[in-house]
Amino acid sequence: MVEYMNQQLQDPEFAREYQETQTRFRAALAQSLNNSNSNRRATLIIPVAVHYPSGLEADRACLEALAQSQIDILNADYTATNTDANLWSAASSFYPGTNHGIADIEFRIATKNHPANLDAELLEGNPAVTIGYNFGNGSDQDTNWSGYMNFLVKDIGSGLLGYSPLGGSISGGHTVVMNLGAFGSGPGCSGSSIVPSAPFNLGRTVTHELGHFFNLDHTFSGACSSDDGLSDTPNILGSNYNCPSNGSVNGCVSGEKALTMNYMDYVDDACMFMFTEGQITVTETYLAIIEADFKTNVLSVQS
Repeated sequence: MVEYMNQQLQDPEFAREYQETQTRFRAALAQSLNNSNSNRRATLIIPVAVHYPSGLEADRACLEALAQSQIDILNADYTATNTDANLWSAASSFYPGTNHGIADIEFRIATKNHPANLDAELLEGNPAVTIGYNFGNGSDQDTNWSGYMNFLVKDIGSGLLGYSPLGGSISGGHTVVMNLGAFGSGPGCSGSSIVPSAPFNLGRTVTHELGHFFNLDHTFSGACSSDDGLSDTPNILGSNYNCPSNGSVNGCVSGEKALTMNYMDYVDDACMFMFTEGQITVTETYLAIIEADFKTNVLSVQS
């Protein structure tokens, strides 16, 4: 994420929009942190589009099902209805003052009024899933898909699971980019070489990268002198991997423990299962800033 943002900020237009949005976000976040009711509103329905540039049309049914599996995971993870959320009961004693965050949002794959003349098989009434479409002419953003929360699944090389801008632009057609083995869950679509691969095969890497899109930083920064700015995520020096046991990693402050099960750390998918209340405040505050950029009338059931 850091390297990606450094590259993107070389673009003056990207940098201008980013700074404007971040200025608005910081002001709104300060208000939100002082007023717990400031972000309460009707559930925000977020229209989603999923793109498989290297996918095979013969795998459409499989790829659409894989996309839906990922959306189901996101809906559970962001609303704390994931089946492993109950693991927090055993962990919580190590983290006083930290509680599950619950977002009032819902992700749905768009089903109507698709952008025209982009994918011959993107039929009205079917999910907004492109296959073989040259998204952004090979780049990670495409203004043809402005107004959607875009997920771009493509080969980004070995050793990298995915990336996202820190504070993405819906109006700019930005994406959360995922590698072929880190999107969705289940058996995947072997004909298109898009198969979730352990230990990152439960869709949680997408939850993590989408957190960045919604302006969430890592719970670690590489130095105890800085952190993510949230009081309910203990300050820690570095990232955690594999599956640490509860309270087994010390934080920067004596007596505090690393929140290793947090979605914004680097542990295995099976061992991350929660956002904090502070992180969801950031998420909902950022969404309030960009909410007007989401397309309307692209869902069969509009709330």
